[in-house]
Amino acid sequence: MADQPLAVDNALAAARDALRRAPLIDGHNDLAWVIRIDQAARGDVVAYDLTKVHERADTDIPRLREGMVGAQFWAAFQPTSAPHPARTASSPAETSCPRPPGSRPLFPPPPAGP
Repeated sequence: MADQPLAVDNALAAARDALRRAPLIDGHNDLAWVIRIDQAARGDVVAYDLTKVHERADTDIPRLREGMVGAQFWAAFQPTSAPHPARTASSPAETSCPRPPGSRPLFPPPPAGP
């Protein structure tokens, strides 16, 4: 049992070494959807502020750097509850998420809830 912290340290060092040699590419990312439904940002990438840690979301710059993520990409996400996903306006908006700083708004606000 006394060797367990050493084993964890060695495993972490090996993982970081592997990531330095072959960066991780995250192929599943819901960032566009998260920004769209965020109550404060309401679709505005700048207002979402990726430089701050977002505990309730999967993506922010501090944790991407800490985890040594090399790149991310996403496809348009449509919730299964959408009545006609192919005709919903959010899909084209989500595929155009990367925007220059200061571009507003990125997505139309989500529909008002009940």
